Amino acid sequence: MVNMVKQLNNLTHAKQCPVPCIALNKKYTLAQANGIRFEKKVFNSLSRFFNHIEHNPWFEYRNNSEFAYCSPDILIKFDNILLIIEVKLTWVKEAQEKLDLFYRPIITKANPDFDPDFVKTLVIVKNLTPESPEDSSIWSKALDLDKPLLFWSDEVINNYGIRGM
Repeated sequence: MVNMVKQLNNLTHAKQCPVPCIALNKKYTLAQANGIRFEKKVFNSLSRFFNHIEHNPWFEYRNNSEFAYCSPDILIKFDNILLIIEVKLTWVKEAQEKLDLFYRPIITKANPDFDPDFVKTLVIVKNLTPESPEDSSIWSKALDLDKPLLFWSDEVINNYGIRGM
């Protein structure tokens, strides 16, 4: 099954909102539940290092005539940077495409106080594949990559924290 990234052709409205009722009582497959457990683990670890961090913040948006909702995995505000994070157990190319083509435009529009050049994206993964782009286990290096990718190691995070911040 191929995951297609939703296309934003005419984004006219975006703002952060409360959790919509469509998100309540959702059922997950075993693979999705494992991914959500890893996502929560990453969020809990990152929460030790960032004061302004949100797990699954919700946004409403209007694209053409469609009104819809979305929720990135993690959103961090630090210094003058707004960082949108997608967490995956195993790297897939669609994760970076989803961040760049879908979440970044919506979250940039919903946060007009942030310079669009400082709205950044990052994919965090537990498992790499042969197709994975260059990665780093060092935070600042990961953010400087062409396709920002952080390889998550519990040992590194637990023993050294977020290296390179």
